[in-house]
Amino acid sequence: MRFNKSARSAEVPVNRHTPWSVVTITVMVLALAGCTWVEQTKQRLWPAAAATATPLVVVTQGQVRDAITKLPISAAQLRVASVTALSDVEGGFSVRSLAEDLITISAAGYESQSIRPRPGFPLIVDLVPDPATTFRLIYDLEKRHEFGREYDLLHPDVQALFSREDFIRCMEQNRPYDIVDVSIGAADMLVSGMVLGKVYTDVAQVRVQASVRVGQDTVRRGWLAYAAKADGLWRSFRGPLLWPTPQPTP
Repeated sequence: MRFNKSARSAEVPVNRHTPWSVVTITVMVLALAGCTWVEQTKQRLWPAAAATATPLVVVTQGQVRDAITKLPISAAQLRVASVTALSDVEGGFSVRSLAEDLITISAAGYESQSIRPRPGFPLIVDLVPDPATTFRLIYDLEKRHEFGREYDLLHPDVQALFSREDFIRCMEQNRPYDIVDVSIGAADMLVSGMVLGKVYTDVAQVRVQASVRVGQDTVRRGWLAYAAKADGLWRSFRGPLLWPTPQPTP
């Protein structure tokens, strides 16, 4: 077979003068393109399972307190998933959880509360005393003659009937007894009740048993006390300017 000389002379310069760097780059580009095509084909034929994101574990720290006294609550339980932690003697806590978990905080004598994890920002969690715990505080304040603080725990509708000064003066001069000791029973919840001409829902009723000093005598007395929620706290309906304590009617 014969070749035309002019044709051979036209081919030779291409091979002789083409830079090797250009050839190398061309080969690399073709190789990369081939790899990309192969990988895309593999993904179409054998799709890989979606990668599962690693759950984010966070640490939430803070303090649990009484919503009324602002004193720390020790041994409060912090529950998240299957993990339970306890607050220390200063109410402090540190609990690990997933970022999307709910942390439920509870303590004996208090209403439980749930919070979202908040890493990096110490939290103050104020638990609301339940009705029985609230009345224990009320009668303890009365026993210590801290009548101003006792007034603060009266229901706002009762406070509207007399001033703090009137309450303190009446308690100092005209109270019918002095409390020696007191015990508070568990609360019974009334669906509704009328107190001082107004209907309230979810009224708490507790039975109080107390040793009281009347003159020179110490006697044992019992009575019912009532409270309803106001501003997020249980607030009392008791006197003394409304003595005896008003009792809700069905």
